[in-house]
Amino acid sequence: MNKSTAYSFIFSLILTLVLICPGNSPASATSLPPMVIPENFGVNVSADQLQERDLELIRETGFKYVRIDLWWDHVEKEKGVYDFSGYEKLFDKLGEYDLKAIVILAYGNPLYERYTSVRTEAGADAFANYAKAAVRKFKDYDIIWEIWNEPDSPVF
Repeated sequence: MNKSTAYSFIFSLILTLVLICPGNSPASATSLPPMVIPENFGVNVSADQLQERDLELIRETGFKYVRIDLWWDHVEKEKGVYDFSGYEKLFDKLGEYDLKAIVILAYGNPLYERYTSVRTEAGADAFANYAKAAVRKFKDYDIIWEIWNEPDSPVF
């Protein structure tokens, strides 16, 4: 999330709150209580585009969770060999900002499948091994695991 996207989101959220709060209009916006992000709200980010300043903005805004894709084909480029080093650095950085990760285990891997989804038994077995390796690798991190993304979508 870049700075302008974060500011745009925050502005939209504040405008929405002003418009939906009964008795509050832009003229009386100064009477609104301080904005508090509920504990169970978060943001979705692209791990490869995330900058440290984005983490600062996410924390300063009041979010507690960051949802991230853990791309199977990014960590397993050779069958049975998993390299989570880039994600490990990211999860360490989230911890420094007191942010928790919601990690999506998803998407295909051309080592096993021709598509962005798992469609074969061999692919399903390989995906299960990837998921098991990820959970083992990050067992000491405070992560909420999401299995697959949009399983009802024909694309996935």
